[in-house]
Amino acid sequence: MRFLDRLHHELPGRAVLDYFRGGWSAHRLLRQLLRLRFGAGTPRATVLDFGSGYGRTTRFLVREHPRERITVADVMADAVAFQRDAFGVAGQVSTADAGALSIEGRFDVVVAISVFTHFNPADVPAWLERLHALLAPGGILIFTVNDERTLLPGRKLDDSGAWFEPASENERLDPRRYGSTWVDESFVARALGQATGSPPAYRRVPRGLWASQDVYVVAAPGGDPLPDPLSIALEPAGVLEEATVAPDGALALRGWAIMPDGEPVARVEAAIDGKTAGATVPDRARADVAARFAASPERAAVALPAWSLVLAPPPPQPGMGQPSSPTKSSGGFPLGAVLTLTAISRDGVDFTLQHESIADTLVYLRSESLHRRIAELEHEVRRRDLELGRHKEIQGALWWGVRNRHFELKELKSTLELSRFWKLRNRWWAVKRRLLDRGSD
Repeated sequence: MRFLDRLHHELPGRAVLDYFRGGWSAHRLLRQLLRLRFGAGTPRATVLDFGSGYGRTTRFLVREHPRERITVADVMADAVAFQRDAFGVAGQVSTADAGALSIEGRFDVVVAISVFTHFNPADVPAWLERLHALLAPGGILIFTVNDERTLLPGRKLDDSGAWFEPASENERLDPRRYGSTWVDESFVARALGQATGSPPAYRRVPRGLWASQDVYVVAAPGGDPLPDPLSIALEPAGVLEEATVAPDGALALRGWAIMPDGEPVARVEAAIDGKTAGATVPDRARADVAARFAASPERAAVALPAWSLVLAPPPPQPGMGQPSSPTKSSGGFPLGAVLTLTAISRDGVDFTLQHESIADTLVYLRSESLHRRIAELEHEVRRRDLELGRHKEIQGALWWGVRNRHFELKELKSTLELSRFWKLRNRWWAVKRRLLDRGSD
């Protein structure tokens, strides 16, 4: 949560939304995979949530799954203790080293949500081997990795298909082993081969979680093969980028929404205090968004992820005078009213883009705009500093070059003068010898 607070400029409402929204998305994914593997009805599978933190996923899982069949594990002992007390699940403290991990029992499902997104790539095969060994016959290992297409600008996967940065949101863990990691499918396939000792049978759902992490499912021997492809209903992705209040109190909204595979969403719906206030369909191009999500340049060229929506203000209440401020009276939406924006896929899967009061929404977007501008200015300053540094280096190199040429020229002049002196000296001695020779005659 502390990381989310910093990410959202210390605005707790947005951090809380992100935390619970992320947990719900992970749980919805896990629920689909459990049903695919074990069928619908009463859940009987035993589940190990590895790297569970403080229960972002567990708090939703216990609503549908027997608590006595859930075990959580995390390297932070206080996080494990919290989940034991809060959710009534079994808990075991993990370790920083795969070889030292000691977890009792075998599980039908081992899930590692957003865990391999942090491990040093050199440690990934050992962790996959250890977690795979915890599966019961026919069980499944579910884990996620950062999709390579989300790699930040200026970074590039190495020859192994991985990129690791020794920095993460968890300041309590060793950054050399726990940072931020991106990998491609070839890296995962090789790591699974090392972990299992044979060519791995796995299924991959690109950007299947949070529209940014690839989902991998690996089945242990002793069960039916995994369906190919996995029938997973993906969530939309999107954001609200701008919200303004018009003089008449209308609320104008603008943003984008798209499916993780670049396909369009069905619609974006808006509600005020839980009451439907409007809906729209994305209908304009956004090259930057399409390039991030579309499966091919051809799909990116026709993607229409941008949307806009204007919510008309409620009519003034009888007996009320002329509103002094359209955002604070009956002539407009109250600042404390909760704005909810939901993107809905063609399969009917929803994703909450926004769920905050109008006041908090306006403050957050303004803050986000200012921080984005600050980041742009900082980037420009760094760029100019680098250019100035390069200019200084060039200037210094030129100075030293001129200095060296100066000394070289001085040496050449000295050599030349010395050469002339010796030539004159030699001529003088020659003339002197001739004169002496004549005198002796």
